Amino acid sequence: MAREGCRGLDSGGGSGSFEELWERERLLNAILEQTAHEGLDGCTAEAICARTGVPSAAFRSHFEDVAECFNAACDSQIQQLMARTISAYHAPRDSWLERVRAALGAYLAGVCARPEAARAYLLQPPYPAAGAEGRRERAIALLETTIAEMLRDLPGSERLDWVTVTGIAGGIARVVERRLREGRAHELPELLQPMLAWALTQLPEYARPAEIAPPFDASTLVVT
Repeated sequence: MAREGCRGLDSGGGSGSFEELWERERLLNAILEQTAHEGLDGCTAEAICARTGVPSAAFRSHFEDVAECFNAACDSQIQQLMARTISAYHAPRDSWLERVRAALGAYLAGVCARPEAARAYLLQPPYPAAGAEGRRERAIALLETTIAEMLRDLPGSERLDWVTVTGIAGGIARVVERRLREGRAHELPELLQPMLAWALTQLPEYARPAEIAPPFDASTLVVT
C-alpha cells in the first residue's frame, strides 16, 4: 500500500518522578476542563493551578505558558485515543471484521467519553494562535495510519492506495466533527454499525472481507 509519512506526537513528560508525572497529568486534564467552558483566552495558569491544587511554581516547571500546556493536553488525548483504538484492533477476535468493529467502537467511545478534548483538537476554536489546525492535522494523520495498519491485513492490500485510506479517515472525521459541533457526541457509539458499513463500501471489491455488513442509511452519517 502506498503510504505517506505521518509524524507521531510527542506529549513530553516521559521522565521524572511519580509526583512530577502526576502533577503534569492533573494539569493536562484541568486545562481541557477549563478551556471547555472559558476558552483558552480566558484561561490562566493560576486558574488551572487552583483547579488542581498544583503550585504555580510547579506549573512553570512543566510548561512555559498556558498555550504550551493546552497543546500538550491535546496531543496526550490524541495519543491515548489512538492507543486504545489500535489495542482494540489487536485483541483476539473471530475475524478481521470483528477486530475492525472493536477498533472503531473504541474510537467512537473514546471521543464520546471526552468530547471536550476532541473538540479541542478537531474543531477550529476561537484561538488559532494555539496551533489548532496543526492539532487537527496530526489527529487525522494518526487515524489514517491506524486505518492503514488495519487494511494491511486484507488480501490484496498491496494494491490499495493512500487515497482509500484518507477517504475513510476523512469521512469518519467529518461525522465525528459534526456531532461534536452540534453537541451530540453522545450519539457516536450508536453510529458504529452504519459507519463501519459505510467504510467497507469505500474498499474496492477485491479487498472487501467475506463478511457483508448489513444495509445502512447513509443519511444518518452526513459524510459528504
